Amino acid sequence: MSFYGSWIAINEQVQLQHQCPILNQAAIRLGVQMRITEDELTKDMLSATANMINCTSGVSADLPTEINPTDILEATTRLQSADAMTISAMIGAENKFGTGPVYSAFWCMTHTNLIPGLTGMPGFLPKYAYAKQENVLNSEIGSFAYARFLVSSAGSTTPNGSVNGQTVYNSIIVGGESYGIIDQDSYKPQFIYLPPQYSGPLAQNSTVAWKTAMVPRIFNDQWICMLRSTLL
Repeated sequence: MSFYGSWIAINEQVQLQHQCPILNQAAIRLGVQMRITEDELTKDMLSATANMINCTSGVSADLPTEINPTDILEATTRLQSADAMTISAMIGAENKFGTGPVYSAFWCMTHTNLIPGLTGMPGFLPKYAYAKQENVLNSEIGSFAYARFLVSSAGSTTPNGSVNGQTVYNSIIVGGESYGIIDQDSYKPQFIYLPPQYSGPLAQNSTVAWKTAMVPRIFNDQWICMLRSTLL
């Protein structure tokens, strides 16, 4: 179990002129920072410990190859064979032009650099073509078979990780309840505000902070896998 936190000090000269707006913005940014910290720690844990599958069915001469339909299906079939639970519900077809149904699917978290390769795959369904837009995430770009893809510039990568020295992109495919964050008992994320009288004899600075104690963990190794690929 590890402890994490950060804080911002606001001087009284700032408070005399802009106390509420500045304090509010500081609190918002600290909240975002805390969630980014949780995401980064979880990504690092998954990248280091999840079962790996190298893409081998692409046209590239590298190892792993570029991401492709055959290897995506192999990865999701592995999870299905282990009775992993899908996370998103099926979206049925409707009588709307240019739309299609979406399987009950696992989430696949990957890097934004894979967007061209994913969207160019035969059978890939962009999220704008879903028959319904409820519960579609901002980071989602679309789906293929039993995987719905979430992208981020902070996605997992392994520099110089391929046979030819290319960056390897780690697409982490997860089933329901496959991993999570364990909090210290009675020590969930806390927001802390200390007014100026606590900063010292001159009471010149107020502080806002967050702190938490937690650890990310894989709960079932068979319900998660990491599909490694390169760019074509």
